Amino acid sequence: MIDVEKVKRITVLLGGYDDGEIEKYSPIIENAVAVIGSLLANAEFEADTRAVYLAAARANYDVVLAVNSYDGDNVSSFTAGDVKIVESDTVAYAERLYKNAQNACKDILADSGFCFKCV
Repeated sequence: MIDVEKVKRITVLLGGYDDGEIEKYSPIIENAVAVIGSLLANAEFEADTRAVYLAAARANYDVVLAVNSYDGDNVSSFTAGDVKIVESDTVAYAERLYKNAQNACKDILADSGFCFKCV
């Protein structure tokens, strides 16, 4: 199994969370670890730093989605004078981190493609 504690430490760095917050999100992080573990081509890749980083990027993305789902909006600041609304790009950045990590792990992930070998 991918080391959950290592994933938490990297998730803290990716999302700027503090230790208390990261513990609150433990179930989401553990799920991300399980999901990424199931996608690996071989169990020996569980110790690969790329797999750990991929699990952390997935955990960060899932946490950001969860937080945005109950915050209701994606506004990070609002100014009343001259009305200025600034939307947060947190979800987009988290998604980009996750996709970059996926690209770096192509050679250690199982092929999920399907093809007919014979008719």
